[in-house]
Amino acid sequence: MRNIATPHTNMNPLDPFSALSVASSVVKFLDFSCQVVSKARDLNHSADGVSIDHAQSEAAAKRLANLAEGMRASLQLGSATSAVSGNEFVLVFRHALPEDKAIKVLCTSCIEISNQLIDKFGKLRVTAGTKHRRWKSLRQALKSVWSKKAIDDITRKLNSYRKELEGHVLLSLSTKLRDFQLAQDERFSSLDERTQQSTQILALTSQEAHFKLDQVLQRTSAENLQLMQNESQKFAIARELDRRVDSMILESLRFSAMNYRQEDICKPYQNTYKWVLKDTDHISHSPWSSLVQWLRSGNGVYWMNGKAGSGKSTLMRYVYENLVTRALLRSWAQGGELQLAAFFCWYSGSTEQRSKSGLLRSLLYDVLLQHRELIRTVFADEWMEQRSLCYSGSLNVTFTWHVKRLQRAFVQLAQSADGRMKMCFFVDGLDECDAADQDNLNEEHYSIAQLFKDISVSPNVKVCLSSRPWLVFEQIFSGFPGLHLQDLTRDDIRVFVFDKFNSSQKMQQLARIHPKLYEEFVTEIITKSDGVFLWVDLVVMSLLRGLQNQDELPQLQERLRGLPTTLEKLFQHMLDRVDPIYLPEACRILLIYESASRHAPRVTPLDLDLATTVTHQEVLSRYEKPMEVPEIAFRVHRLSTKLKTHCLGLLEVHDNSGTLPERHAIS
Repeated sequence: MRNIATPHTNMNPLDPFSALSVASSVVKFLDFSCQVVSKARDLNHSADGVSIDHAQSEAAAKRLANLAEGMRASLQLGSATSAVSGNEFVLVFRHALPEDKAIKVLCTSCIEISNQLIDKFGKLRVTAGTKHRRWKSLRQALKSVWSKKAIDDITRKLNSYRKELEGHVLLSLSTKLRDFQLAQDERFSSLDERTQQSTQILALTSQEAHFKLDQVLQRTSAENLQLMQNESQKFAIARELDRRVDSMILESLRFSAMNYRQEDICKPYQNTYKWVLKDTDHISHSPWSSLVQWLRSGNGVYWMNGKAGSGKSTLMRYVYENLVTRALLRSWAQGGELQLAAFFCWYSGSTEQRSKSGLLRSLLYDVLLQHRELIRTVFADEWMEQRSLCYSGSLNVTFTWHVKRLQRAFVQLAQSADGRMKMCFFVDGLDECDAADQDNLNEEHYSIAQLFKDISVSPNVKVCLSSRPWLVFEQIFSGFPGLHLQDLTRDDIRVFVFDKFNSSQKMQQLARIHPKLYEEFVTEIITKSDGVFLWVDLVVMSLLRGLQNQDELPQLQERLRGLPTTLEKLFQHMLDRVDPIYLPEACRILLIYESASRHAPRVTPLDLDLATTVTHQEVLSRYEKPMEVPEIAFRVHRLSTKLKTHCLGLLEVHDNSGTLPERHAIS
């Protein structure tokens, strides 16, 4: 095997990349050589060794030769010139740095080590024709050509070369990088003055351009940020103004007495009216159109009609506030949003409570309060006008709503209902809706009835109405489902009469003594009532008052048969029976209540007591401070007693909402 010649030490300086290449070649050689020698030492001390053949020793020798050639090639790449002759190569350098010389001395020493290792492997070869073609163990072979001392000596040299290489490589790279920077500076200095000035101007121009560009970008970013902030503020202001316009229009629709009538209506007597929300599919000939079916899947109008005093308002409140109604209507909505609104007309109430204008304003308010986004659609002209006034700084918070404008808005509202939102309206006392011109009262009723019929054509809108069975309503609502209330309340009236009589010990005693006569007496009351709940209430109250005179059943029957069967005559009969001593005060109470109801949203027991008992002088002298609770309770109780004794039940105090005594309602 040939030896690698040692190069001359007169060398050129290596550039950084060449130095790194030389160092890499040396590292590879040192790693492999250490592995070979380490394995040789272990085998030299082993008892058995391992089997080895010619191919294994030949492969190790070739690997060492290749690594040595790699070191030599790295040195040639970093030199200025090279000459190779036979097995030797000559490197000629103009000058060399100390760091370069140290690395190349290490490289030369490593090449010498490689020659020794290759020589040792050469002695392990077996020539052809020899008796033993392969050694039985590597340990026996190594012992014959390599002593322990020789192995340890090579090991020390290899470890020493590795440590030296690490320090020299770092120092050489640092020096080369510094020299490279100096060379660049020298090249710049060698340029002529004009070229240097041009270069400097270009550098300064580039820096200035970058600086100006940064300024422009910063200024542009600041302007954009300010612009976005301004736009955001404008948007917030516009949104606030829009919200203010919405609130102004809503507030113009609202009036304080919108819900008073609904709250003042007596709730159904216990265990009455439950039949109306029960399914009638199992009834072969139901006396009324199924309200349950209409709520769940029907369309158009459902008309509840009945005589005055038959309990239409009580029934309407029961249906509207019942949770069963909500559940059935949600089935009709089929997953869409459900919007309900109700109004209870009252002829004896304020102007808004008994007018078409108040009816429409209330229904519009209830829906738009929940869907403010519809305001600018339903009241588009008014909304735009108020919005312009808001932007100009002048606000017009007063609106004068005409019935025709409200009617157009209501139609527009109904048209906005679609599959995603369905509307159901409940209107009680359509017959109590008054007209500004009494001569056109019939036309007014026709107009409002026709309006509800028209909007209910949509599959997304339906209306539940109640009124007396007047001809104008029968003409418009014929063909729609509905019920005649006075024909359906017989069982409810029976429950009411028995419960009231059972609350009297005297009546219970009479029922035990004359059970058959007692049953006939109750049946006669129910028959004479003709389904008018108010008549029954007044008659039962009058009969129970007669028990205080220890009347027996025959006297009670005679008293019953002397009572008128119509409400108007019954009212007159009751007034005629007022004690003459109480009559002036009774008339004063009734007249004050009638007048106050038309001008005040609600007349309370305290209001009526003060109006009928306190003089103007007392108001100025006594009531400078708030009234104490005991006095309030006393006055409410006193008035309630007077209504029973002086007015014989034509007016009564009741509480439907658990309010304080002074806020109880009178009806």
